[in-house]
Amino acid sequence: KSKPLAAILEEPETYSPISPVTVNNQLRKTRSFLNWCVSNKYISVNPLTGLKVIERKGKEARLSFSSSDLTALFNDKLFTETCNTDVWKYWLPLIGGLTGCRMEEIAQLYLDDIYKHDDGYCFNITDERVDQKLKNSASRRLVPIHDQIIDAGLLEYVTTLRQQGSVRLFPELKAVRGKYGHAPSKWFSQYRKLKNVSHDKKSFHSFRHTAIDELREEGVSDSIIKLLVGHADSSLTFGHYGSKLPIKQMRAAINKLTHIPKVPPYGF
Repeated sequence: KSKPLAAILEEPETYSPISPVTVNNQLRKTRSFLNWCVSNKYISVNPLTGLKVIERKGKEARLSFSSSDLTALFNDKLFTETCNTDVWKYWLPLIGGLTGCRMEEIAQLYLDDIYKHDDGYCFNITDERVDQKLKNSASRRLVPIHDQIIDAGLLEYVTTLRQQGSVRLFPELKAVRGKYGHAPSKWFSQYRKLKNVSHDKKSFHSFRHTAIDELREEGVSDSIIKLLVGHADSSLTFGHYGSKLPIKQMRAAINKLTHIPKVPPYGF
């Protein structure tokens, strides 16, 4: 503590750097303050927007989408001229962007996994059926459905599927090597490149990073974020369906996500 910075920099191998998690937490706190500065017109732009440290872990390292990326991805006739065979191309990015759910978690949903809980609807992210798989036990969770998804016509779409005798949310998707997300993953990779979102560290999983980033910037507590995205937290004592699960707080948090452009409702 008594050494000047110049002296420390002369022998960096002597010191252990702070972890990426610590760096990102400090960036998040500073970014929140600068957002307040922007709101109160002390500065015009937050210079830390989108800035974070990425831990390089091969395929696992992913970047968040920028606002221009999201505008490009959701500004397309895809959302106004979708036919029945392409229905998942409309819903998968929208649900992924407004929940932070993984692609496979969405692609394997059953109609019964969408139901009313308290004062709104939720996705039940589960591996209860033989063809459903989750990354780990913490991934098993309830995720309140964002108002924007409801407004887009999800419940009407579910009703239509029930009338048709379907049991899965995307019955046209077939599992390949046990993964319903196989075809969507290949499609989205091609689609994002077509829309000039071609960075090799950006993928469908970037929706998850983007959602988590925005929740943090909105001041949502880490415990609520972990419940929403299915990250393990030894400090949490909520039962999966227990009365103590803070669904109202989770619903309020999920509706703080405003980064996905409004799209025309799905047509039937």
